[in-house]
Amino acid sequence: MFKKYSKRVLAMCLALSLAGCGKGESYTVADYEVNANEEVSASTEISSEAGTSTDSASGADEITELQSEGCLSKKLGDLSHDWAASFSTAGIDVNLNAHSEIMDTDELPVYRVSELKESDINEEEIVKNIFGDSAKKIEGDLDKNTGDSALVVEQIQHLYFGIHPEEVQGLSFEEQMAKNTAPGWVDEENYHIHTYEGTYQNTEYQLFLGYEKSYNSAYIALFPKYLGNYFNNQEIDTAVSFWVGNDLAEQGPIKEFLSQNKLQDSDVDDRIDEAESLLREKFNMKIPDGYLADTMSDSGYDKMYTFYINQKALNGAGYKNMFEVENIYDLMDAFDKMGENTYMLDGFQSLPSYSLGGQEIFVDPRGGSNGGVYNGGEVYLTDEGVMGLWMVYNFQYEEKMSENVPILDYESVTKAFEDDLTETLTAVDFKNSTLNFEDVRMVYYPAKSPDVEGEMTLVPAWEFMNGTCDTFVMINAVDGSLLDIIH
Repeated sequence: MFKKYSKRVLAMCLALSLAGCGKGESYTVADYEVNANEEVSASTEISSEAGTSTDSASGADEITELQSEGCLSKKLGDLSHDWAASFSTAGIDVNLNAHSEIMDTDELPVYRVSELKESDINEEEIVKNIFGDSAKKIEGDLDKNTGDSALVVEQIQHLYFGIHPEEVQGLSFEEQMAKNTAPGWVDEENYHIHTYEGTYQNTEYQLFLGYEKSYNSAYIALFPKYLGNYFNNQEIDTAVSFWVGNDLAEQGPIKEFLSQNKLQDSDVDDRIDEAESLLREKFNMKIPDGYLADTMSDSGYDKMYTFYINQKALNGAGYKNMFEVENIYDLMDAFDKMGENTYMLDGFQSLPSYSLGGQEIFVDPRGGSNGGVYNGGEVYLTDEGVMGLWMVYNFQYEEKMSENVPILDYESVTKAFEDDLTETLTAVDFKNSTLNFEDVRMVYYPAKSPDVEGEMTLVPAWEFMNGTCDTFVMINAVDGSLLDIIH
């Protein structure tokens, strides 16, 4: 069996499964193909929830302070800022009182992205890339208790149960995870599940290729059929992954293990490059450099390490049922009870990057295709190479339109915020007569193009959010135009 425990990843999966609950509005995106020292064309036509349409943000002619050169801290002058503004419009009192701390970065690129189409996926080519002539279809059920890859089974279940929720309705997470089987081959009108097995990296592997048509989402998973074969140790039939932060890394057996086996930064970079090449060259994914993350500094962890643990050692520590492991601290305590040779191989997991230009990519809380820009997945990397991966994605990165766009200063953005809302809120029906915005952060926002169906531009934007997290105002950081009001 192959078990993984990562609450963060689980949350990502759930968020991804909820994406696509509705369709967003259309926006005309300005021409962002500029160099850092050039002027920006800001003729942006906007159609928001308010139902208004303008050539640009109100008062845009007065917004001239484009900060164009150098890193973000140089453009803005300071990465910390206190936001303050109060005004009334359409009977609504708007108060902005927030403090923001943003990540510095040397570049603010802009990308054109497109929704994935089923025709973009050449299954025959992918299978040939992975398995060559050794590929065989798996048309019966897969069973993780009889030797099939548990992670392949679990990724098929993620798609299958999303289509057939009645099969897991009322079950706890542990009960859902305890389901052992998944269909190997399904062709239905709104989705398909195709699985193969064959030789990859001189080891028997299993491959899952799926597609869900409602959300244009592709599913891929590639893992060794028998985990022990990959590690050349047949005692390894369970892999447990968990986070290792500075505090946990100081525990005796963990500290000793890391001191002996921790991958060097150059090794980590090599593994990341290898994984990105695999996604591009064998799975035909269009991804930017840096798509896979090698650190988790934003969440307070240095690295995500995957430790491969002998099932006998786990049993010896008293864990007959893996679901008895409530959290990573319990598992860490078990290390003291395990014997030598418990740690079989050092490695780490890498996730698709949830940021661009050092800033997070905004996920529309309404769902819809915007949420899918994040994608989701895990890549299991070791000092040997890429052991396996799973991925769910519905966007292709088509083109980097600019390496480093200029942006407005804080004062101009604050003015744009007031001008945009003064013009727009007249047609918006808010339940409350007061809007208090208490959080502001820089993000990348996927602005839809009205000219090309399924095309978006990821642009730097300021996200203004109220205290109850149910109202978002998105202001274009480049030209001050209103991108969206979400409430």
